[in-house]
Amino acid sequence: MNGCMPRYRAVVFDVDGVLTGIDSVWRYVHEHLGVWPQARMNKKLFESGSISYEEWARRDVALWRGRRVEEVERILRAVEIRPGAAELVAMLKKCGVKVFALSAGIDLLVEEIAERLGLDDYEANRVVVEEGVLTGEVKVTVGFEDKGRVFRELVSKHGVGPGEAVAVGDSIVDLPMFREAGFAVAYNPSSGDLLGEADSVVVSERLHLLARLLAAVIPCED
Repeated sequence: MNGCMPRYRAVVFDVDGVLTGIDSVWRYVHEHLGVWPQARMNKKLFESGSISYEEWARRDVALWRGRRVEEVERILRAVEIRPGAAELVAMLKKCGVKVFALSAGIDLLVEEIAERLGLDDYEANRVVVEEGVLTGEVKVTVGFEDKGRVFRELVSKHGVGPGEAVAVGDSIVDLPMFREAGFAVAYNPSSGDLLGEADSVVVSERLHLLARLLAAVIPCED
């Protein structure tokens, strides 16, 4: 019989800082649209506790109101996927493992990454577009503390239990999904808080070491 019966049936990747080299798609877009000075103030308000994550996201996307979606998509197409990502996804899919992306960033980037890598599904905050123009509104589906809940919903939608899934993330936003996952990998962790919840740590600018780790965690026999 071909294929394998891995213990873990899905891998859920964060996007910013994991599948891509940029640490924040929000800042990346702000800088390219020339609105980072205003967006920096929103960031400070959130960090001081003056506004919620949802309000932060709304204020940020409001800075893009009236931009054509093609302009933002063109900016995002320039975002480079980390070396080894395509090979890693191909290896997992060959083993019958579902591969998902879960981001507190924006769907315009995550959808692009999912298409380029052939991911099975994704979830991210959804920028509202009408007649090809950004309205300045956003549907916040992945808030600052929501990744645990969304992780459960995403894998369950595909018939996978949270304990049967591997989570890969790099920031404190990923802590909730680490606590839900059967196995958690801190990839180039930006927060020491991740280390207490991670089952393994990978530090590398390329994804080949992560692929080697996951090949051991999810053994696959042809």
